[in-house]
Amino acid sequence: MMTHTNVAIRALIGTKSFDEVTKRIFVDSCTEDSLSNDLNSLTDVVGLDPITAPVVEGAVDGPPTRATHRGKRTNLFGEDMQYTEEVLYSPKFTFNLSSTKVIAKAGFSTLHDSDDKDQRLFLVANKKSKYCGQKVVCEPVGGIWVLPESTKTATASTTTENISTSLTATSKSREEYGLFRRMLGAVSHVETMRVAKQMGIELRNVKEEEVNLDFIGRIANQASRPSKSLDRNVNDPHGASIHIGSDTVGNHLPTSAEGNQVLQTFSIWPKDGKSRGYRVYVGPDKTAEATWLRFKKFCTDEGLSVAHEAVSQPIVFHSDNGGEYMGKGFAAPRVKAGIKHVTSTVYRSDGRLELPNHLNQQRMRANLGIGHNNFVKFGFDERHYWDYAAKFGALQDSTRAAALHGELTLAQVSRELGAHFGAVGTVTLAPESSLVKDTNKQIRNRSTKGLYLGRRDNKYSMLLNNGKVHDTVDVVFDKKTCTPPSNVMSEHYADIDAAYVGAQVAKPTQPDTPNAGVVSEVTGHTNTFVDGKGDTIMAGDQVSVVFSDPGNPEYAGTVVDIDENGGTFTVHYDDDDICIHDLTTDCESVTLLSLKASTVKKKYEVHHSIKRFLTPEGNVKREYLIGAREFPPTPPKPTYTRGNAPPDPETLAEAFASDEAIWWLEGVIKEYKGHAIPARKPPTFHDTTEPANMSSKWVLRKKFDGSRLEKFKARLVAAGYDRTRGVDYEESYVSGAPVSNLRDLEVMALCYNWFTYEADMVMAYTWVPRPKAPNGKEVILRPAQGTQTFDESNRPLNQQLDMALYGLPESGWALAVDIADKFLNKCPIKLKQCTSQPVLFAMEDERHPDDVFIINIYNDNIRTYTSNTNIQQLFRGWLATHYDITGGETPLRDQEPQAVLGMTLTYKPDSVKFSMEGFCQKALQAAGMSNANPSPTPMVTGFSLSRADIPDEDEQKIVMHKVNAGFKKTFSYFEQVTNFYRSLVSSLGWIAKQCAPILSLPVSILGRVMHCPPWKAFTAVKRVYAYINGRRDIGLKYVKKRDYDWRNGDFIEYVFECDASFADDDATRRSQSGYVGGPRDMAVTTYASNQIRKVTTSTKHAESAAAFPACKEIVYETHVQEFLKFKRPGPMTLYMDNSATVLDCGAPIRKFSPASKHFDIEDKYVVQCSEDKIVKVIHMPGTIDSDNNNPQPGDGFCVDALTKPMPQVLHDIYYAEMQG
Repeated sequence: MMTHTNVAIRALIGTKSFDEVTKRIFVDSCTEDSLSNDLNSLTDVVGLDPITAPVVEGAVDGPPTRATHRGKRTNLFGEDMQYTEEVLYSPKFTFNLSSTKVIAKAGFSTLHDSDDKDQRLFLVANKKSKYCGQKVVCEPVGGIWVLPESTKTATASTTTENISTSLTATSKSREEYGLFRRMLGAVSHVETMRVAKQMGIELRNVKEEEVNLDFIGRIANQASRPSKSLDRNVNDPHGASIHIGSDTVGNHLPTSAEGNQVLQTFSIWPKDGKSRGYRVYVGPDKTAEATWLRFKKFCTDEGLSVAHEAVSQPIVFHSDNGGEYMGKGFAAPRVKAGIKHVTSTVYRSDGRLELPNHLNQQRMRANLGIGHNNFVKFGFDERHYWDYAAKFGALQDSTRAAALHGELTLAQVSRELGAHFGAVGTVTLAPESSLVKDTNKQIRNRSTKGLYLGRRDNKYSMLLNNGKVHDTVDVVFDKKTCTPPSNVMSEHYADIDAAYVGAQVAKPTQPDTPNAGVVSEVTGHTNTFVDGKGDTIMAGDQVSVVFSDPGNPEYAGTVVDIDENGGTFTVHYDDDDICIHDLTTDCESVTLLSLKASTVKKKYEVHHSIKRFLTPEGNVKREYLIGAREFPPTPPKPTYTRGNAPPDPETLAEAFASDEAIWWLEGVIKEYKGHAIPARKPPTFHDTTEPANMSSKWVLRKKFDGSRLEKFKARLVAAGYDRTRGVDYEESYVSGAPVSNLRDLEVMALCYNWFTYEADMVMAYTWVPRPKAPNGKEVILRPAQGTQTFDESNRPLNQQLDMALYGLPESGWALAVDIADKFLNKCPIKLKQCTSQPVLFAMEDERHPDDVFIINIYNDNIRTYTSNTNIQQLFRGWLATHYDITGGETPLRDQEPQAVLGMTLTYKPDSVKFSMEGFCQKALQAAGMSNANPSPTPMVTGFSLSRADIPDEDEQKIVMHKVNAGFKKTFSYFEQVTNFYRSLVSSLGWIAKQCAPILSLPVSILGRVMHCPPWKAFTAVKRVYAYINGRRDIGLKYVKKRDYDWRNGDFIEYVFECDASFADDDATRRSQSGYVGGPRDMAVTTYASNQIRKVTTSTKHAESAAAFPACKEIVYETHVQEFLKFKRPGPMTLYMDNSATVLDCGAPIRKFSPASKHFDIEDKYVVQCSEDKIVKVIHMPGTIDSDNNNPQPGDGFCVDALTKPMPQVLHDIYYAEMQG
């Protein structure tokens, strides 16, 4: 020990007694070993060799002396902290010394705080100690320091285990609520208390900071929708695999101080579905190459071994179809490594991909809000450090999850997290550090203040005043500078990933005076309830609700209904979703955001024409709803067409504020009276004050008769979307055959000179009782705003359903069963039901042996085909006695063109045409292509799309710029571009499915990149719309060639064609298949164009696989025609252009071939159908002869147009052949 240390101790003796000083422990940085003058205070004592024992200088007043023993000393600081050090002992030692080097080995660093007015020395527990972050204040004595007088030395009988146990229990007992909750990332109050309870922590001062933290929590936890609780399937289809999921955010993140713009999360999905954490990686871009490096880093961090080259590995990687995962930079090494890749879109996935990002965005925003004040004091903008906030958020989530599983104590949590984001800490800088300007200054000048950004490489990342980030373990966090979070509004973080947290926190507003005649989406009655903090909530208040999902996220919304009698309250969330909550169980999860403003987000001024029919709250007066008072006649309806009609309103409030309010009100009253006071059936519901368990909604649509506006239709619908099969209902079903059946029947009626009728059932579902639920519960509806009624005591009346209603899954099943029962058992005409298609019924009546009567049902629409109008009159008269119906009296051929399934059917004496001109016009307007120059073909020859065309991040920006310019849009992020593309292709798909087989191939090709379209796809979709602009009347036209003597077996001959390309997808090497079928020499009635689901190994393999869906359709068509008794004798003909497949089908025995030994049952199905005499396969050349200078419809192979784009000459021929 140096002389000046001895001098300082002697100086201390001058002020205190000698015995008192000898019991103190002095901290010395100039000695290698710690010393003790009390052998009884040591444990694990070992005697030393008097010859080789260490020589200690300065520990006695005389010459240097050797130590006699070595042992361990445990120093206790009050009742809170301890450390154990190895010391030397000699009976000659006068003082107790603790070497800073030994202290460091025990997990404590020494720090001299330059901002401390007394210039005190601190011992700070570092990452090696379980007290990480806590500190001990030392007393300065001259040039050395003394541990606090409260320091006690454990006796030899006091074991380390006992001390540790005691301290652990003490450290877990109490903690400041604010510090603990901020350290967890401002999770909800409920979640904070849950974690504390699990860890056995008593939180102090709960109410003092809860309000401020709740505000920050609300800012952080605004998101699109609560993530649903996931039910995992215990049977892994990929075997005993490790499932890794990943998702990316990068559209709205600003450039951070370190140049990062992209955030990616990776997580392992446990078999029980309960993930304990995820990892976050940030970077400047989201290229496929960078994503692969992050994936490898994740595997390394998780302890997974990923070989660079492997036939297969037990890893299954899950992601969406983004370019960062589908690009070559990721796909190529993934395939090389033998890792399976499973993709899905956000609409089809079960939420596991998005959940980590969803949670991390909440935690990131919470951290930024917590640290806002401290960042401002230091002159920084915390938003520039979102990347640190996100990474620290992942650490918070994983730490909290471990704590909930009982794996961490409070001390360990403190050591893992250190402090909350943005906490102020004093940092010790090494003398050689480049951050120290003058290395000759004393240690007290080598410290500075910094802001805590999180953990990196097991060190604390501190943002210093100069803007540099310093990683160190020598930090003392000052609890006094942990200021409460400020009320930062969410607009402050508007640029932090709006895709996840775009909703805004509502600013408090003062209540307004209610205005008469204003219709709001808030209910009229004034029920209230008390939230979890004791505040009174009423309709119109804006609240935050905690959901019982992973992490207990909170979501903001507006209370639109409180039903005290029903025991529920309804919240309209900021993402326009509506949820019904239970007043008994969910009140505690609600927090008031702002007081009722008497109106919610939208208010509508009631149109002057209907004010006298509504109450001040905006509900239709009860006397009109129940028919006690007649609604007066309305003026003539507007002369709208399908093309110029305004959009339909979404709510009654919007409808009642529009210029069409009088007609919408008329439709509502008519519908309501049909439920409340029907003339011929029981009422749909009866009023009750029992609690409601389901909400209802009004669906408002304009109905057209051809192109003429017919009526304003209002339909009452139950919100039965969340009902569970087997619990709330037994069966669900909506009757309806494929549209190909409708085409077949119309062709038969045309060729056989039958009469076609159509009848619609009025309020069809309400004619059958509602099936009883397996759980025995009744359905009690809460009336929608606009039709709410009240009893004499002004209590709201709910509606208990007695009959079925639209919106309930079981209603369609109940109606189908009722119709089938009546048709088969009560109809005066003897009918039979088709087993292959239960919506088809045919007459089997010996009284009419030479006539036909066929029924095709589509939900509540009944189409009949007959050769005898008397049978139709008999049937309609009987049907009208059981249901209210419209139509069915006049054959459709004698009427104006009729609408069915979105199409218009135009009848002429020798033809019938299916078209969608009105929809085509609307689609062109939506795409901005109404004035486009017509294109001769829908696609250029040789065009194809594949995953290889998916744009990367930089290319996506170019695509977005081109789409904005080409389609006159103002998209700001690529997801908007993708959604726009999907809408364009979906409209084309509807046209193709209903009446345009020539568009089936373009829709299939364009659909390959629905998840991430390149500009190449947009140019292709523009060409298809330009093609439609030149053929707005596109449709299927069936022209009768001759009259058929069907009574004598002269039936229509059906023929089919199928074809396939070979490996034309550059990315997957899958082939395109297609088939068409229908009456010979007429337009097709059934068709499809799709990629084969598997990779085929040869053209024969591709053709055989393509024949499978064609043969399935042939089998179905055969069964239907046999049921109707209009099947032409013999098998149906299937034309194929692959000779090898045709030879296999015509062989007398099945042959073995090395080229086809791997074919599965689907590939061999065409051979089976041929053997069963269902299909007759005939070879047809796939090309038109070169010497044919004037090809005509019927030449060539028209199904080619469903496997590859055609040049104009062939396209025109195949168009005429397929479309008619």
